[in-house]
Amino acid sequence: MNKNFKIFLKKYGFKKNIIPLYILIIFLIIISTVISIMRPKYQGILVDSLSNFTHLDKITFYKRLKFFLLILLLSYVVVYIQKYLTSLVSEEIASNLRQDVNNKLSTINNEYYHTHNFSDILLKVDKDIETIKFFGIPTIIKLVTNIATLVFVIPYMFYIDKKITVINLSLLLLIPLLSWIFGTLIQKTTRKVLDSYNSTTNVLNNNYANWKNILLFSCQNYVNFKYKENNQEYKRNLKHRSLLYTLNSALFLILQYGGAVAIWVLGSYKVFAGTMTIGTVLALMNYQSIIMNPIMEFSYFINDYHTAIESIEDLYQFYNYSDMDLGKVKLDVSPSLIRLENVSYSYNNSEEMVLKNISVEFEKGKVYAIIGKSGEGKSTLLQLISGFLTPTKGNIYINNVNLNDLNKKSYWSYLGYTMQRPKFFNDSIITNLNLQKNLSISEIQAKCKDIDIYDDIIGTDSSWDTIITTDTENFSEGQLKRLDISRNLLKKPSILLFDEATASLDAVRQAQFFDLIKDLSNDCIIILITHDMNEVKYVDEVYSLVNKELKSNMTLSKEKISY
Repeated sequence: MNKNFKIFLKKYGFKKNIIPLYILIIFLIIISTVISIMRPKYQGILVDSLSNFTHLDKITFYKRLKFFLLILLLSYVVVYIQKYLTSLVSEEIASNLRQDVNNKLSTINNEYYHTHNFSDILLKVDKDIETIKFFGIPTIIKLVTNIATLVFVIPYMFYIDKKITVINLSLLLLIPLLSWIFGTLIQKTTRKVLDSYNSTTNVLNNNYANWKNILLFSCQNYVNFKYKENNQEYKRNLKHRSLLYTLNSALFLILQYGGAVAIWVLGSYKVFAGTMTIGTVLALMNYQSIIMNPIMEFSYFINDYHTAIESIEDLYQFYNYSDMDLGKVKLDVSPSLIRLENVSYSYNNSEEMVLKNISVEFEKGKVYAIIGKSGEGKSTLLQLISGFLTPTKGNIYINNVNLNDLNKKSYWSYLGYTMQRPKFFNDSIITNLNLQKNLSISEIQAKCKDIDIYDDIIGTDSSWDTIITTDTENFSEGQLKRLDISRNLLKKPSILLFDEATASLDAVRQAQFFDLIKDLSNDCIIILITHDMNEVKYVDEVYSLVNKELKSNMTLSKEKISY
């Protein structure tokens, strides 16, 4: 059995809360198996009774008919209850899998976000988990049901007629062999289906994100062709897999047909010879159908197992992705010094460095500005200082402790980081400002007044309960910047990183902002990125990023730009 499948069964398939459901399902399997033996037998007796109409005992016949109809109804009820209980098990497992995907996002190595798209996560939730939901545990439950049926029905068929039973079993047992052959092909094709689905989703996601560009540049033909190309590949792979499923099923039917021929030819011969009744022939046909279903289901299990395994493997590639190294050294005192020594960085281990040999110190009590042209790596530098990225070469020290060794959670508790494009949860303003639920409303209101966002909040329809929509289009860029600044200042951090925090603020609010951070700088290390040379007059030291290297620029002022 596949290693990850074993892990999956142990962690998700046998949780305590679903064990009672398994017990009920096993009970239903036993009832279903007993009915599988009794139903064809009594149907055959009824047919034989009607065939000998002149000697028919109507009272006995109707008693048998009532009993037959009762077990027939019971078989239907049992089947649907078992399906319902199986669906409960499947949904419970799927829910746990989805939750663990979400939980993993909080611990996964930061590099994952730089090397994967959101559509990769959608693939796990929409495709992999749904596949496991339908083909995982339900398939195993069917397998147990079918094994129970075969164990009891086949001996009874031997009791009726050995020769007919041997012929049917010989034909039907070819089904697992064919399934193994087709299952291998289906597994390979399923891998291609998942990959092409992911590619198609990526393109669709990218097109959605660029809807404004599509309209502005009238590039509908470009995006339609790009999607069509990937969609066609996805369709080809789905059609190929459907063909394999169809061929597999067609061969099963041919084998079943051969068994039916054997029953009717040999059975009719024995009827004429007076050694078998018509009812017994019909009973054998029913028994053949009953054992055919488990054997076919066993074959489908092989196919479904391969399909589920491919999805489990894909899911566990994500689950097994390395978690972020939080470090062992806890930061117990407020950071007062950040030191970079020969720090270089390249994305995805590329040979081309985004930043090269940066050595600099940032200390508490000062406000620092980093300027430079777009694409020079200013935002990357802040991500390195924040611990969201790890230097390719060199080291970063916080209070003379290597950032790689520091416990990141303890470090982040001292860090405030206003990003270039603020991100908010699709929730109320008050929730986004108080994510840790540790602030009073008076604290939040006071800070929002300092940042001049309080009146904007009060002016919304629902005040503090106003929902920040997913696309954030119910707030302006300036309002979002001020909300983000407020959120970070409410942490009372010892390190403040601002990535173009004032880019969408007017001159008055910019001045208010710098007055505020000047007051905070006595107890903080403050580093800001800016393109606005007017802001340089508010800072203590200026550094320029030129040709991927950081250079001190002590002479820079708003009248003189040195890059």
